[in-house]
Amino acid sequence: MRTAFTVACAVTFAAVGAWAQDKKPPAPQQEAARPPAEVEYRPPARGAPRVRVGGSTRSMARALSLDVIAPDHAGLSAVDQPELYWYISRPVETPLEFTLVAVDATDPLVETTIAPVAREGIQRLRLADMKVRLKPGEEYQWLISFASKPGSRAKDAIASGRVRVQPPSQPLASYAEFARAGYWYDAYASLRHEMARRPGDARLAAAQQSLLEQVGLGEVARSERARLTDSK
Repeated sequence: MRTAFTVACAVTFAAVGAWAQDKKPPAPQQEAARPPAEVEYRPPARGAPRVRVGGSTRSMARALSLDVIAPDHAGLSAVDQPELYWYISRPVETPLEFTLVAVDATDPLVETTIAPVAREGIQRLRLADMKVRLKPGEEYQWLISFASKPGSRAKDAIASGRVRVQPPSQPLASYAEFARAGYWYDAYASLRHEMARRPGDARLAAAQQSLLEQVGLGEVARSERARLTDSK
């Protein structure tokens, strides 16, 4: 069954140690040059199992890295149609695959292709566009996979994370409020919307870098920082 194979690929990929590795943080003098981010992500549960997988390959002519923009534990969402963000290190000319499946299920809610990526960096998926709603309290795994040969079951890179819908106990509005309350997916989506409205805002760029580094995505943070700098 294709679905079982897709999920099995992610498990196998994790087993061989394909976790994304961060390099040393920038020197103190580099950090001091950035505007303060003033945002803190407080995980809903300390010591939760690590479930995020990052994928990379050097078997192709050019190295490629995939990451889901998620904490290493099951991240919370306040809404049943969260936006999911992911990262790819370079453009690709073949489609990728997206799979969303409840952790205790065998059949996916979604298994579809993603159009070839023309520009590297952080990408977005909207569950609302797929007309999919997540059940509160249920944990879901979502996966992005890439095969250099279209349609091949042998994946060059796989990245995955988990999400759980949990209505907040009080109203939350800004990305900083969502982050402090432990709602990763809402915090990051809210921040990205702010960045779209105010491109070039140094404080928002610093907030993004801080959030990414807080969940162990330092390599993605540095790549995005360089990309934003080059685009000015």
